Amino acid sequence: MSPSLGELLDRLAIDQLKQLRRPESHASLAEELVRIERDLDAIFGGIGRALDVEHVRLAIALAQVSVHIWHAKDVMQRSTERFKECMKLAHQLNGLRNQIKNRFSALAIGQAGPIPSNTSIEDLKGWRFSVLGRNRETGW
Repeated sequence: MSPSLGELLDRLAIDQLKQLRRPESHASLAEELVRIERDLDAIFGGIGRALDVEHVRLAIALAQVSVHIWHAKDVMQRSTERFKECMKLAHQLNGLRNQIKNRFSALAIGQAGPIPSNTSIEDLKGWRFSVLGRNRETGW
């Protein structure tokens, strides 16, 4: 079974972060990025409709959440005092990340994709993405 649209975009965002944060990884990521791009081209060609603003906003939200998860993990490695706090934040943000990936799967025709089990954001505060469940008239 091929990866869902949300999963591919998530991997693309993470690999691009790796390129920024770990320049030495460029060569090792090249093959993975080619595979992701090929799979995305196949999905986009099979969707039968143009991408719209919701797809773009979801892609941006996915990348933003990935950056914050990465940052939380960096803090966990550097600070034993903040480890537990950052671990919880990373877990909560991963739930939000999975909600975004699921939304991509729901938008893509013929892309049921696996539904990640961790979509709980528990008591995550200050992380309301209007693109999830938004009203197109009001933006929220």
